[in-house]
Amino acid sequence: MMTKRELLLMMLLLVFAAAVLHLANNENKHVVADHREQVAALQAEIEELTMSVENLMAAVEPMDFEIYTWTATAYAPLDPDAVEGVCYSGDPNITASGRGIRPGITVAAGPSIPFGTWIWIEGFGWRCVEDRGSAIKDGHVDIAMISRQNALDFGRQEVLVIIPKSPLN
Repeated sequence: MMTKRELLLMMLLLVFAAAVLHLANNENKHVVADHREQVAALQAEIEELTMSVENLMAAVEPMDFEIYTWTATAYAPLDPDAVEGVCYSGDPNITASGRGIRPGITVAAGPSIPFGTWIWIEGFGWRCVEDRGSAIKDGHVDIAMISRQNALDFGRQEVLVIIPKSPLN
């Protein structure tokens, strides 16, 4: 698990690395000397970004959340082509929590994440844990989608998952 500070420092390092690569990509070293104003502007931008990251770190310090990299898959139990035992078990309209399936909101997660917990998933935003699955263990999230084809196209991916410790629920 990556801490908030480590994540923000990594962002700062990526910005700095981008600036260095920008300078390094100039084919001739004399270009740097000829473009002192550009170098000074980049240095000022790096300083400004450093201050922004420090301000961001101060702002998120009181927040309490955990950041993970999880395996994500997708399922579509409401699709007419859904396959029982693969896309759903039992009633395809009802989740393990007893709620109706809501593509765009519902996700299945491992047993350590309580039903009703809102989690942020990279590329999807906020989703609510309302389902389980026999193959869904801790460190894995299964995202409810509209169509089976969308779920198959999504496949299996590694995604950043943020779980607030303080309730958003």
